[in-house]
Amino acid sequence: MNSLKRRLQLGLGLTLIALIGLIWLIGNQALRAMSEGFVASRLEHDAQGLLASMRFGPEGTELSWRHLSEVYSQPFSGHYFVIRFSDGTTLRSRSLWDQTLDIPPLPPGQAARHHVAGPDAQTLLLLTGGYRKGGREFTLGVAEDLTPILRERDRYSRWFALLALGGLGGLLLIQSLVVNYSFRRLERVRREVQQLALGQASQLSEEVPAEVLPLVREFNQLLGLLNQRLARSRNALGNLAHALKGPLNLLTQYFDQPDEPGRRGQAAHQTRRIGQLMERELKRARLAGKHIAGSRFEPDRELPELIAVLQQIHGPRGLRIT
Repeated sequence: MNSLKRRLQLGLGLTLIALIGLIWLIGNQALRAMSEGFVASRLEHDAQGLLASMRFGPEGTELSWRHLSEVYSQPFSGHYFVIRFSDGTTLRSRSLWDQTLDIPPLPPGQAARHHVAGPDAQTLLLLTGGYRKGGREFTLGVAEDLTPILRERDRYSRWFALLALGGLGGLLLIQSLVVNYSFRRLERVRREVQQLALGQASQLSEEVPAEVLPLVREFNQLLGLLNQRLARSRNALGNLAHALKGPLNLLTQYFDQPDEPGRRGQAAHQTRRIGQLMERELKRARLAGKHIAGSRFEPDRELPELIAVLQQIHGPRGLRIT
């Protein structure tokens, strides 16, 4: 994938998906804990009410139903309780009708909370605790149907998912527009490169985004080096042309005029001079080397080669180069 735009969109999309998924997970867990905590708090109050309505007498344990909420008397109302004594006898709410809840016995002072299956395919939150009252030990379980809460929670999750997908699509669209607008600022650089190719500009403008500015500066520096080399080449060619002009004029005169004594020697001298000038320029070209434009000078590697060339050219002089 060589497209920066697609990379940005993919990176942002994956980040948003992970972030929205994390928010959805945390939100669901927080909503579940909050709703169940609210139900558990209400069950604790109902348990205290049940304990207050219990009467212990010679004929057994009785409940004062008038002190209890009517929901415990309506069949399958979603609110239930079961009292299990240590001798195995139980009391249960009328809302259970002909069913019961299996609650594990707990010693006094202990409590537990878990989900159980209730009557009429209900999902119950069951709060159990061990108590001692009137010289008797028993386990009290109070339960409430969570089905309406679970239904609303699922509905919330669906709406959240739809809104999250819509928000994700909107953010990706906005991000695509922002990226397109940002890349349009690079269109100026492309036009300036075309102008460079046509000779209508000498360097690129540095009025570009900060991320591209180092590249533009390096490119301008490279253009400067190339211009310097081009200027040196033009100067060298100009010097060579001026140096050759005199010998060539003399040779032209030699061939245009009748042969005279000594003129052949002058022609040979000018020919040798032309050869010397050309050899000097060829030596300069060899010393310049074949380096890439803009490459750095490395003394440890290049100076020994330069010294070897100088010693070869001026060997009879016995040069000592340090």
